Amino acid sequence: MKTVLTTFCASFSHTPLALYALKSYCAGHEIEVLPFTLETPDSRALRLIIGGGRNVVGFSCYVWNIEKTLRVARALRLVSPETVIVFGGPEITRDYAEADFCVIGEGEQAFKNILNGVYGITTDCEEHAFPYPPDLRGLENKALYYEASRGCPFSCAYCCSSGVGLKYKPQEAVFRDMRVFLERRVLRVKFTDRTFNADEAFAVSVWEFLNENDNGCTCFHFEIAADLLSDAALTLLGGARAGLFQFEIGVQTTNPAALAAVGRVTDIPRLFENMRRLRERRNINLHLDLIAGLPEEGFESFKNSFNEVYLLSPDKLQLGFLKLLPGTPLRAQAKPRGIVYNPSPPYEILYSKDISYAELGELKAVERVLELFYNSKKFPKTLITLLRNYVSPYEMYRELAVFWNGYADLPHGKTRMYEIFYIFLKPKLSNAAELLREDFISSGNARGLPAFLKKC
Repeated sequence: MKTVLTTFCASFSHTPLALYALKSYCAGHEIEVLPFTLETPDSRALRLIIGGGRNVVGFSCYVWNIEKTLRVARALRLVSPETVIVFGGPEITRDYAEADFCVIGEGEQAFKNILNGVYGITTDCEEHAFPYPPDLRGLENKALYYEASRGCPFSCAYCCSSGVGLKYKPQEAVFRDMRVFLERRVLRVKFTDRTFNADEAFAVSVWEFLNENDNGCTCFHFEIAADLLSDAALTLLGGARAGLFQFEIGVQTTNPAALAAVGRVTDIPRLFENMRRLRERRNINLHLDLIAGLPEEGFESFKNSFNEVYLLSPDKLQLGFLKLLPGTPLRAQAKPRGIVYNPSPPYEILYSKDISYAELGELKAVERVLELFYNSKKFPKTLITLLRNYVSPYEMYRELAVFWNGYADLPHGKTRMYEIFYIFLKPKLSNAAELLREDFISSGNARGLPAFLKKC
């Protein structure tokens, strides 16, 4: 009597925390964790899932993998009709014909009850057990995800965790688990908590523990609300080893009307001030997020949000697009708010009364060059110098996006990107070749300098 837990991860480096947590909670049952990626052919995934005579197959479902999951589950039903199929995860907000059971919300106890019913046996469980194998075998080269709290105390209308409340693991359990990561010298641990510092006392206790037990190599990633950081927390963080912490900060917009429209409470001036203080030491990698398409934010307003956040000089700036996820308040409000979205996953906005399809298309083009040129960290000196030629960061990336569109469908080798960028830069910067040389070498490419840069 065997059970397999599976999912389709966005990339190989991702670790499916939910599957390991379920296996740990259901200790006593014979469970195998069998993750795939979105690139795994459906036929291969099906063969491996069926292999070994599995009686129960549990799929962890997300917005990025639900369509692939449904295809594989339909095929599984045809090939092995006696297999019990269970769906769970954030994307499951209703029943699906492809599954025998659909678990909506928290899954541990529900999945354990299903297994006990199918197999006719009852097993004990440890609610706060370490989710991964104690030796972390097979996970050495992956980012390990960890959940210290579940839910969120805030009510952002676009979020699946809106208004569901917040509960924490016991502090001693978190510290015990952190010791395992530190002793095994894991390279990266990503906390999945929606707002890690919603309870600052809890957050500070964890940051203090990690700071005091730093092994010199592990990086811990947290999603935080920067405007909630107190002076004491900022002082503590300022003394951390460079690289110990990485923060992802959801600014989303600097437009107060747009924030109010989605029920998001953010003190923007305080957030900006705290960002500046975090940047002073340069010891914490800072990722800032924006969401295009929020209600009450038009095209010009979003460009202003982009400019203001870009000038904070984050290590990474993610330009995302509004998604109307099933079960969220904003999805129910879509029609009265004039929002039209794609009905297929990931349910992304197409246009609204505030922003047009064409304007969102321009932002998509800007997002692409932002990833290629800014977030890649390949051109820091060149971009700083180039920005002096423009009235705003957005205008610089808009013009670069228009230019890059002419080369988007051509194959790009490692050095070809520098050659194309040089074509764009040459009429604008007299020292373009010198800047590109410096950036090429500083990004770890001392060898293999493109031929055109040797000649210029």
